Amino acid sequence: MMDTKSVEYYKDMCIQLASENLKLRQELEKHKDKTPIIEFLDDWLSIIKNKVKPTTYSGYEIQIKKHFKPYFKGYFLETTTSSDIEKYFSYKLDQGLSAQTVKSHRSTLRAAFSYAYKHDLIDENIIKKTDSIKPDKFEYHILSFNEISRLLIITRDMNDYPAILLSALLGLRRSEALGLKWSDIDFEKKIVSINSTCLRVYNSNEHTYETILLNSTKNKTSRRQISLSDFMISELRHIKSKQQDRAKSPRYKREYMDYICLGKNGALLNPQNVSRHFKKILADNGFDTNVRFHDLRHSCATYLHNELGFDIKDISVYLGHSNIQTTGNIYMHESVNTNIATSINNKLKNCYENDLDISLAVS
Repeated sequence: MMDTKSVEYYKDMCIQLASENLKLRQELEKHKDKTPIIEFLDDWLSIIKNKVKPTTYSGYEIQIKKHFKPYFKGYFLETTTSSDIEKYFSYKLDQGLSAQTVKSHRSTLRAAFSYAYKHDLIDENIIKKTDSIKPDKFEYHILSFNEISRLLIITRDMNDYPAILLSALLGLRRSEALGLKWSDIDFEKKIVSINSTCLRVYNSNEHTYETILLNSTKNKTSRRQISLSDFMISELRHIKSKQQDRAKSPRYKREYMDYICLGKNGALLNPQNVSRHFKKILADNGFDTNVRFHDLRHSCATYLHNELGFDIKDISVYLGHSNIQTTGNIYMHESVNTNIATSINNKLKNCYENDLDISLAVS
């Protein structure tokens, strides 16, 4: 027979369990018709998959899987507040994510919640009430024209040379350089058309990254024509000749014969590997290792303005920038600026003849 203390103990325990059970029931009742955020985000992804670019979708998918799902487990679409979202941003910044990355997270959440608001799933888009995230000012690392000339000499016999050449002298994005085709080049008129891209995206079905080719560019203004210097024409002919020699091998992959930037076996170059190898080239040859592959594009813009004297408008068109904030007060036009190609050609000629002891063909 239990003593009084034991009876009281079990009585209190039963009361406590009953109370907790009631709270659980109330909580379940409260969220009975609510949508878990992680379920909504999965639904949203499936809806927009064919409405956005593969790279955009891949970015959304990675953010949701890696960041949003682990954090927002237990949160509901209808009851999450702007304060909850602000706490998420602070948490990610405390974890060491850059302000630029967290700003990207905010943009993704804003797009998802805008869809929810538009389709009457929520009463307001709470992301709009959160504070904007201002990324730290990015410090660009630029190569001078002489450094670029030296880099071209060092890499001329490497697989990455075509990509480096196109980015350093034409200011192409990595995706544009790797997606460029021989059919995009008019050797007679000395003009190249930028129409396609090569990108690295996440394949959720295979749980891996894959290289894809798109007949589109980053934005409307990225689709452009660029005049080619005599030096560029000469180097492109040299690259094409090497590829044709390699194509004689029975092991050569002929499905990508129209592409300029290929491996020795004719395979497409992995964009991430191009960037990684670029860093190694810099380190092995005494360049600033803080320079990224994309900084070749910034270097191109810098020497066009500072060393060759071109104005922001012409440089903006040459690089295919999408807005005036990128390069300044830009007024878009359709003409192809041949002066830039001529100036680059003359500058290269001076570098090669006066500063560097090499024998590259510069017409």
